[in-house]
Amino acid sequence: IDHPARLYLLDPAGRVREIYSLSFFDERQAFLDIRALLREPGLR
Repeated sequence: IDHPARLYLLDPAGRVREIYSLSFFDERQAFLDIRALLREPGLR
């Protein structure tokens, strides 16, 4: 069975903001996406 692994970035409301495929995962891009999400108004 070939099952693609995925990692989901969720915002505090539970909405999916990004879907990462682990076969092409770039930790630098994930870091930038998380940092951008944390900088959005109303998240702190």
